[in-house]
Amino acid sequence: MHFKLLTDESVDFCKKQLETVPYVDGKKTQNISKLYNVKANVETTIQGKLKQFLSTLFLANTTINNIYNPNVVNWYTANKYSVGDFYGFHVDPFENPTDNGWYDYGFSISLDSDYEGGELVIDGEAGQVAYKLQAGEIAVFPVMYPHSVNEVTKGTRQNIIGWFSSAVSFEHSYMLKQANDIVQMSKGLVKENPKQINKDLLIKSVLLQKYIRKEWSK
Repeated sequence: MHFKLLTDESVDFCKKQLETVPYVDGKKTQNISKLYNVKANVETTIQGKLKQFLSTLFLANTTINNIYNPNVVNWYTANKYSVGDFYGFHVDPFENPTDNGWYDYGFSISLDSDYEGGELVIDGEAGQVAYKLQAGEIAVFPVMYPHSVNEVTKGTRQNIIGWFSSAVSFEHSYMLKQANDIVQMSKGLVKENPKQINKDLLIKSVLLQKYIRKEWSK
């Protein structure tokens, strides 16, 4: 799924923090590059103030918490794609070397909109789906899904990527997304017409959402 995570001000802050950091050839972080030309970009590690800012924002996000219930988040890399850069299909690491655990989901946050090409392509049950992330948008996907970045044909594509483990299963996160959608629709009904039946529906849907999230997180 994808949605707006960062405000324009937050995007500007992230880009400002990345202006003076050194970048390295992205091929150095992908072992497949020793076999064939799978990747062309530059990367840098997320550290310090930016890492703390993003971690706080990520873990406070209602949508992420209500659907994925993350417990360990790894802010790892900021990458930059210029014209001609790309990343072929690959699978991200499952293992979390820091906490000796396992990742369940990967994510990518865009810091740019003014570029062409550079679509994130995810190969899931429905086949290959391509999406061009806009500035501030995040895409979250199961870490098991192969994915790629199409060649950038104009402008610069800058992203922040990472992984997290979840307190709920993939099946549970799917059902939690449905519960979250019901809550959002209930809020819309109350906003349009605040009659008692709509208010009752909202309270009951929020109650159900919170209860199943608690139970499935045990």
